[in-house]
Amino acid sequence: MKFYIPKRIADKLTQHSSETIYKTKEIWTASGALRTWQFYIIVASYTAFLWCGITVNSFAVAHIIEQGFSETIAAGSLSAMAFINAFSRLAGGAVGEQLKPKKLLISSLIIIICGLIALSFATIWLWLILFTIGVGVDYGMTFLASSVLLANYFGRGPYLELFSVMNLFSTCACFAPFFGGIIKGYTASFTPAFLIITIPVFIILSLTLLMKPPVQRLPQNYKL
Repeated sequence: MKFYIPKRIADKLTQHSSETIYKTKEIWTASGALRTWQFYIIVASYTAFLWCGITVNSFAVAHIIEQGFSETIAAGSLSAMAFINAFSRLAGGAVGEQLKPKKLLISSLIIIICGLIALSFATIWLWLILFTIGVGVDYGMTFLASSVLLANYFGRGPYLELFSVMNLFSTCACFAPFFGGIIKGYTASFTPAFLIITIPVFIILSLTLLMKPPVQRLPQNYKL
């Protein structure tokens, strides 16, 4: 049995699909992209998942054990999180065909904030499961969404250079465990550390909500 879709409806669906996902038509250079604030928001979003992920990998097992769970359960939750991470990249790629990368990025930032909050209060199985799913899903989705958004906003021409610069900036995420360790030393608990780690992510989320596609600046001596 075949279903016939009128050409007018099919054209509208195709037009809607092409309009919903923004892709720049401008020709960008790496230097031009580096002068936009949108690039640094994307970099910050990319760094956010590393900022949270490195902290989780460093302290989650010890924190979960402190909350009364066994070492086997603590290690198993991280293994499950890694599996979910791999699956989320695959699922995110399929979703990214229909959903705007910006919306995907916003969703992933919200999920990781919820995941870290769940980890902070992981005294029961419910919170532990929410942490495992939340951080696992985000770790793959944020990487995918920020990479696609970088390509859509600035084109594929300068992509490799911009991606390299983005990875260079993201190395600052390695300081997250350092700050987390200091907070643990002062408070004798990982709970405040995980909660404070979410603050920069919340700020990045707020800025991402305000972000619009970049527009190239014309030279001051440019004349029509």
